[in-house]
Amino acid sequence: MRLIANGIRGLTMQFPAELLNRLFRYGYAFTLQRDSALDLVQQACEKVLRNPPADPLKLEIYLKVTLRNLYLDGWRKQQQYPLELFVESEHVADSEQSVEQSFINQQQLELLLPRLSPQQREVLYLWAVEGHSTSEIAAHLDEPRGTVLARLSRIRSLLSDLPRDAYGVRP
Repeated sequence: MRLIANGIRGLTMQFPAELLNRLFRYGYAFTLQRDSALDLVQQACEKVLRNPPADPLKLEIYLKVTLRNLYLDGWRKQQQYPLELFVESEHVADSEQSVEQSFINQQQLELLLPRLSPQQREVLYLWAVEGHSTSEIAAHLDEPRGTVLARLSRIRSLLSDLPRDAYGVRP
């Protein structure tokens, strides 16, 4: 996939194209806008080039954390940071397998993404695209596993609220 190579000039000399593509998808999960995602990747790469990680094997993690922080800083500056309250509840899915059995097709995803908060989109990205378990996501976000499960539960709830066509099938 050469999506990033055309969007960010000069960075493919410093970073592998596949890494840039993964960063772009991660940024897109936050912004839902191609140009904003490209800007985030550009800013994160520039920041990492100025101050590289001590361990080159952790470059991707370092870039993702930098990109996430840049996005959240931008939200805070615009005073549009979405507030998501978490209340521990008993009806949060207890098993990862029940959540992982959910299937989201492309059309459902297009209807679902605008309804999700940036935090929910990040969890959905890390779970559905990157294939991380809820425990790995919780460790990555430095949040309790119950918070991640609650976000996935809310995503499933929003998914079940999507409109159905005349035959009772979701688009």
